[in-house]
Amino acid sequence: MPVSTIEERTALVPEDFVDSFVLQHRPVVIRGAVAHWPAVHKWSPEYLRQTVEGSKVVVKSKSDYGAGGSKRFTEKSKEVDFAHVVEMMTDHEAPDLSYVRQTRVWKDIAQLTDDIDPLPYAPANVAKTDGNLWVGPAGTVAQMHWDPAHNLFAQIRGEKKWILVSPSQSHMTYGNKFPLGEMVRDPRVRTGYPALAQKIEQVLASGSVEELVNARLNDSERSLIYGWLAQLNNCDVNAEDPDPQKTPLFLTATRYEATLAPGDLMFIPYSWRHYVRAISPSVSLNWFFRPEQGLSPDINKTLLEHLVCAA
Repeated sequence: MPVSTIEERTALVPEDFVDSFVLQHRPVVIRGAVAHWPAVHKWSPEYLRQTVEGSKVVVKSKSDYGAGGSKRFTEKSKEVDFAHVVEMMTDHEAPDLSYVRQTRVWKDIAQLTDDIDPLPYAPANVAKTDGNLWVGPAGTVAQMHWDPAHNLFAQIRGEKKWILVSPSQSHMTYGNKFPLGEMVRDPRVRTGYPALAQKIEQVLASGSVEELVNARLNDSERSLIYGWLAQLNNCDVNAEDPDPQKTPLFLTATRYEATLAPGDLMFIPYSWRHYVRAISPSVSLNWFFRPEQGLSPDINKTLLEHLVCAA
């Protein structure tokens, strides 16, 4: 199985970052890029427990994927005290519902926002308080998936292992399937997007997803469906231990790997498939921002990998 290391830099001026990585759609790890942030040095479990006392957050499963496939359709969650989440973070036997994923609660806690310096490398319109906070015990997993926006990911505490696959090899990652019939039956589609619903119904009769994606959809409709899929997409593959019988193509895909340590910053271009596992109790922050180039040339490929002509 081909494995490459994600390109690393220890110093990178913003202009080079944009020219060499953002515009070229290439991931990069910038070692120590945020090591000077107070959060990297201060956010111990004890400090966090005191700082977040009284705040509430939603916890979800330690993994968004199980033996039955993706959990993102039917995933359980519950609201708990933020301080309790911090306690579970260091619990070797933490319950399944112990992972705070993508919460914005932290922006309302002044002491935490003060511990984050201005964000390096992000566009000027991305504020540090636009970030998402991730807190969980060792072993949390984000199944391989893609995002519809660029991702700047800062590791604050603990370590996380990343596996990336280029959009050019996304067909080897076994994207989960979405029947067009279910989409067109959704009342939000029928009432909010009647022209799109009509196109889907016509294609269901002909049986050609390729006809819908390549010939019938306009750019606005492609972007709309892409956005819907972004909320629920996963890849039916074990990125760390792929099954040669169930997912043989993944064995030939080039995997780009990196382990982030406290103070590291990583750029993941949109549409790159990525898998993440916490090696140790972990606290992270990330910021999404839209690419300036508009729709990716890979968008049709992505839609075809997920949509199926079925009722």
